[in-house]
Amino acid sequence: MPGGRIRRGESPQDAASRELGEETTLVADALVYLFQFNGFDTQHYVFFADVDPLLSAQARNEIVRCGWFTPAKVETLSASVPTRGIVALFCRHIGDLKG
Repeated sequence: MPGGRIRRGESPQDAASRELGEETTLVADALVYLFQFNGFDTQHYVFFADVDPLLSAQARNEIVRCGWFTPAKVETLSASVPTRGIVALFCRHIGDLKG
C-alpha cells in the first residue's frame, strides 16, 4: 500500500493521491476516504483508490516492487504490523458495506 507523510498545507486526500502517483505511477480516478488507523506512533488515513483496470502499477521512489495481492496473501508477505491491521480493518469495512 502506498503511503507517506502529509506535507505542510496538504490535505490527507491530496497526500494520498500524490503518494499513489509517486510510488506506483498510478493516478486515481477517485479517492474515497474510508477510515483512520492509529499505528505505533503514526495516524494513517486510509483511502480507496479507483484506478483504470487496464493500468499496471510500476514501482518508483522508495519501493522496490509492487503488485496486486489478495488480503490472504498479504498475511504471507513481509509487512508491518500496521499494514496488516489496515488490511484487516479494510476487509471488515468492505464486508460491512456489502452487508
